[in-house]
Amino acid sequence: MSNKQPASQLAKGSVIGSIALAAGYLTQYLFQLSVSRTLEAEAAGTLFIAFAFVLLVSVIARFGLDKTGLKAVSVYFTENRPGTIREITRLLALLTSLSSVLVGGFIIFGGSRLTALIALPSDDLSLTIIYAAIPLITLSIIFSEILRGMRLVGRSSLVQLLVPYGAAIIIIWGAWYLNGGTPMAGALAFFSGFAASALLGAGFILRATTACS
Repeated sequence: MSNKQPASQLAKGSVIGSIALAAGYLTQYLFQLSVSRTLEAEAAGTLFIAFAFVLLVSVIARFGLDKTGLKAVSVYFTENRPGTIREITRLLALLTSLSSVLVGGFIIFGGSRLTALIALPSDDLSLTIIYAAIPLITLSIIFSEILRGMRLVGRSSLVQLLVPYGAAIIIIWGAWYLNGGTPMAGALAFFSGFAASALLGAGFILRATTACS
């Protein structure tokens, strides 16, 4: 029984993770479709470029700390050290928040040449809101990898894809129903989705580490 139990847990985790990941990518696709349906082609295209840009910038702002956290948490979770996992989470959240705020601030206040280079108007408020989401994106990914290191694959996919894009879809269509589609609605939806994701990820980690201890 002792040999079969880890195998069954691994199989169960793999199935849950695959389903959650597939659902997450489907939600991301539906988000893109929602932006296309509620905005004109030019506005939607501008937002898609901005979304792709800030997602790329968030990768740079993490400096690989998400994968480092995954490896460290996997070890400490096996050793049943929830206090250490919480310390790692706080440290990674602090480091990536500082780096992403610096990068985002440079783009917003000093990166007009950079935004012009990729055909994004630097004075557009909706784009500034999207840039301000960079710290939230980095935190969302950090928390997602920490949850993955704690073998919570389903919750990890929930934080990384399902929640941010699912919440954004609800906000986009709600705004469209009330006032029509606008770039501002798309930007706020993107920002709010990752804000909800970061908060949920922090809550999942706190609850999981409290249960372990």
